[in-house]
Amino acid sequence: MGTLSPKDAVDAAISVYTLQYGSARQMEAFPNLWDRFLFEDANTFSSKTGAFFLKSKTGFGVMARGKDDNCDEAIITIRGTASAYDWVTDANVGIQLSSTGRVVHAGFNRTFKEFLPDLQRFFIENDISKVHCVGHSLGGALAGLAADYISEKNLADVNLYTFGSPRIGYSPFANNLTKKIGSDNIYRVHHKNDIVSLVPVWPFTHIPSPGISCCIDNHGYSPISAHYKDNYGASMDLYPKWSGLRTVERAEPASVQIEKWLSMDTLKVFSSYTVSMISKAIQYILKAAGIAVQAGFSVGFTVLDQLSYALERAYKVSKEVAGWIEMLMKKILELTGAVYSKVMSITGQFIRWVMGLLMSAIRLMVTQAVRGNF
Repeated sequence: MGTLSPKDAVDAAISVYTLQYGSARQMEAFPNLWDRFLFEDANTFSSKTGAFFLKSKTGFGVMARGKDDNCDEAIITIRGTASAYDWVTDANVGIQLSSTGRVVHAGFNRTFKEFLPDLQRFFIENDISKVHCVGHSLGGALAGLAADYISEKNLADVNLYTFGSPRIGYSPFANNLTKKIGSDNIYRVHHKNDIVSLVPVWPFTHIPSPGISCCIDNHGYSPISAHYKDNYGASMDLYPKWSGLRTVERAEPASVQIEKWLSMDTLKVFSSYTVSMISKAIQYILKAAGIAVQAGFSVGFTVLDQLSYALERAYKVSKEVAGWIEMLMKKILELTGAVYSKVMSITGQFIRWVMGLLMSAIRLMVTQAVRGNF
């Protein structure tokens, strides 16, 4: 039982999008995996064939048992949905405890719980020792939650393959999942400037953590088109083996680089790079101020609430930190097209307003990126 190749994994992640059309021949969309997994009659939910659709109002996933020598394997592949992305960058998005008790994105968790009973039934009715969890976009986040549940319950060994996945949860979730299934069994593929792979912003953390992702330093794609599923398919044509994709990402910006970026007056373009730097600057500022966002978890407290409250507290720590926060607020206002004035008072309400503008700008880019897949 080996891993899926880069080509097989991306084909599974892309082909599952045909589920939205409801074709009777939809499982024929998995040509490279047909000989390895039982996709026949998958829409019948029949355990005799070893395959099930994941029940959802939009029908967005499939589970299938392996064939012949691969009979103790299974594949779970899940697609994204356009409407669900309202949850990804909603300024008022909440957080919940996952099925394994760690903080995750509330919208992803709600979607996962919709098909959890089917996932449980699949493992009750099939003797599986190895499962491949695959997904692009939102499907990658849901595949991560499935991998978390399966590994926590010791249902099977897990390989996780995601393409352009958003972040799922806070660092305790990412660290725990990485520890359970092993960083070598996590294949997080992302174009360097894919806007969806950069949301939600910190304190959400990518998996593997720690570990090496499969970062493609692509050329020619915008932050929006870099997320398109077919462009991930084209990129994987260039990599027959995972070893060619395992790259050591550049080191995190040093404090002097972040402070230099905050003080720059020439950067006016809202892009994947600026979203990434804003996220890193927030993390750097709060760390310097000794403020731990993750310690403030409470049901009903949104991510925007947490970040705004934390930055407000950090502003009062020292003049130096206050200066960084003022520069950050100025930069976000300029990047989102708002007007900044020195007479503006840095209050909790003001910070929340500015962060709301940031979330709205990111949401617009993410929406355009996601709709390009449908």
